[in-house]
Amino acid sequence: MPSNEQADEPPERSSNYLATLVGAAIAVLTLTIPLYFIASYSSGSFSGNPSPQFQALPPRPVR
Repeated sequence: MPSNEQADEPPERSSNYLATLVGAAIAVLTLTIPLYFIASYSSGSFSGNPSPQFQALPPRPVR
């Protein structure tokens, strides 16, 4: 049997386009929602507790 024979019929296309659209929508939301929340919470208008200000301690006396 020659290996270069083509099939009589091409493979059928998936007829479930709704599943393809739902999968694409889930993929897009999975990629965009985290970016949206990261951008919204990392803005400069964060009003949480400010980082503490540390003061240098005086040097210890040498014994």
